[in-house]
Amino acid sequence: MPTGNIACDLGGSDAAVVGGARCDIRDQTWVPPPKPADCELDWGGGLSLADGAATVTCTSDTVFDPY
Repeated sequence: MPTGNIACDLGGSDAAVVGGARCDIRDQTWVPPPKPADCELDWGGGLSLADGAATVTCTSDTVFDPY
């Protein structure tokens, strides 16, 4: 995005978003819901959309600099 605060991967190689989208947010103004017990990675760095469902991300990487 123009501000540099949001980076997205649209239909990329991330298994959670193939055919969908994942957007990571550097500086958030919202508070994600509580971290679920099955998330062993970083919680709430962004959002993903796949199969018509939006979810808060549980990831160990970022789409800001994939290389």
